[in-house]
Amino acid sequence: MGFSLAADIEMDVPRVGLWSMAGIVSYIVFSHVFGFDPYRTRVAAAAAAWVHYVDRWELRLGQATLSMLACMIVAARLFDDSHFVLAVVSGTLAAWTYFTCRLYGGGYDTKPRSG
Repeated sequence: MGFSLAADIEMDVPRVGLWSMAGIVSYIVFSHVFGFDPYRTRVAAAAAAWVHYVDRWELRLGQATLSMLACMIVAARLFDDSHFVLAVVSGTLAAWTYFTCRLYGGGYDTKPRSG
C-alpha cells in the first residue's frame, strides 16, 4: 500500500491477496518437498555445527525458496502476464513474511533434534 501511495498507482488488493496466498502455499509445499525444518537435520549428530547449518539453511531452505520463486515466475507469466511484477513480488514477499513470522513466532518446533 505504501508503494501504491508513493508511486501514485492504484493497487489491486484482490490480485495482491491472491498472489500472496499463492506464494505462501507454494513455499509451504516446497518446504515439505525438500524437508526443510530449521531444527531437524539428517546429518549425523556428531557432524560439525557448520555442516548442520548448511544442511538446514543453505540447502533445504534454499531449495524451497528458489523453487517457490521459480513457481511464482512461471505462474505469473502464464496466468497474469500483464501484472507480472506485482504477482512475483506479492507472492515472494508474502512467503518470506510467512517464514519470518513462523520462525520468530515459535511456529516451528523449538526442540533441536536429529533424524
